[in-house]
Order: sequence, then C-alpha cells, then structure tokens
Amino acid sequence: MEVILLLQKNLRLASAQKSVLQRPNMAYKISSVLFILFLLLSFSLLLPPSSPTNTHLMVQKINEVIRRNLIGAKPPPNDHHPGGGQNGR
Repeated sequence: MEVILLLQKNLRLASAQKSVLQRPNMAYKISSVLFILFLLLSFSLLLPPSSPTNTHLMVQKINEVIRRNLIGAKPPPNDHHPGGGQNGR
C-alpha cells in the first residue's frame, strides 16, 4: 500500500515538474510572437499610407464645399433693423 502511495506522489511531482518546464517554453513562444508582431507593426508605420490620395481628395472636396457655402451664403434680411434690408432705408 505504501508503494502505491509513493508512486502516486512521484507521479504528481513528475507531472508538476513537467508543467513547470512547459510554461517557460510557452512564455518564450508568446514573447517571440509578440516581438514579431511588434516588428511588423513598426515597419508598417514606416510605410506611407496605402491610399493617401483618396483621403486627401475627400478632405479637399469637403473644404471646397464649405468654402463655397460660406462665400455664397448671404445673411437673411432683417426688416426690423434700420440698415438690414430694403424696408429699412
């Protein structure tokens, strides 16, 4: 009976040691994958954006519409103010 208990303890110790030994390998794999992802992200940030012209053209069109609306906009006539419209003169 004692032999069986000793074998069970040894098996538990062996499995615990095995799991402890596997953890550093897993941490090493995760850290290497994260490092590779970091390098890819760094290099991708060095490259110019994939479609800068589309964004630039959209911003230009929006600004052009805003300018056109601001230039072409006229204030509404104010009849109650002395100099604000045809009736006030």
